[in-house]
Amino acid sequence: MAYIPLSLPRRRWIADLAEAAFAEAGGSIPCQPVPLIADQDITLSTGDYGNAFDGLLEHCAGRFHIYCNIRETDHPTSTRVRFTIGHELGHFFIDEHRLALASGRAPSHPSFIDRSGQSTVETEANLFASHFLLPQQAFRKAVTQAKPGLQSVLDIGSTFHVSAQATVIRYVEECALPCAAVMFRSDKKAWPAISPTLRKLGYEYLAVSEAAALADGFASKRAFQTPAVNGLGEIFEAPSTASFWFKNVFASSPRNCVIVEQAVRLGPYGVLALLLFPKL
Repeated sequence: MAYIPLSLPRRRWIADLAEAAFAEAGGSIPCQPVPLIADQDITLSTGDYGNAFDGLLEHCAGRFHIYCNIRETDHPTSTRVRFTIGHELGHFFIDEHRLALASGRAPSHPSFIDRSGQSTVETEANLFASHFLLPQQAFRKAVTQAKPGLQSVLDIGSTFHVSAQATVIRYVEECALPCAAVMFRSDKKAWPAISPTLRKLGYEYLAVSEAAALADGFASKRAFQTPAVNGLGEIFEAPSTASFWFKNVFASSPRNCVIVEQAVRLGPYGVLALLLFPKL
């Protein structure tokens, strides 16, 4: 997954905007986006649109309309559908996105959540959805009170009714301990999320680009070997080394510490790994 960096002021502005939208939606956990859609006089259609898009915000005849793709494996309140709706609400609430659509300067375009890191506009909508569904004060409290580890990520995601992928990205951003997450899919390049604490220590670039690089004994490899059924699989754990996972960290380097790798199969979507570092 490509990553489009946003400036800190821009990130803070979008996060604050999403927090305000969360409060306007009732401020309850888990967040309820559908009533907010009605309050904003936005109409909503859900259906199986094949592979055309995950979500779409359209402006027509002076009104905004959201299309949300609900495939056979989804349902109207699934975590994927909730994030898609949050993403499209981001396009509506972020002034530049909404005004560009309303003026015709930007045509309606399909959003694919898994590819949203490929443009600034889509990255901003994803950031809005994250803070809308995982409001910062409540999320930080949950992270602070939880024991570090992948099970806590899954438990927090369940509480907020948000996918493991979306939860782990915010978890890595908010966790004070050095950690990183890696999402593996069988046919795609792995994407990482690296905590600010870890980046400051020089662990900035992932060295593992695909699941094929994993050898037997790795927690992620063991998770891949479990059946790809719907739902979450067993959490596997194994010791590992920083030099295997990160570029510019050599075996003889003092930064090559022993870390803990935890991994879980996310049904047919792939394997999610969390890398836990000691206090450095």
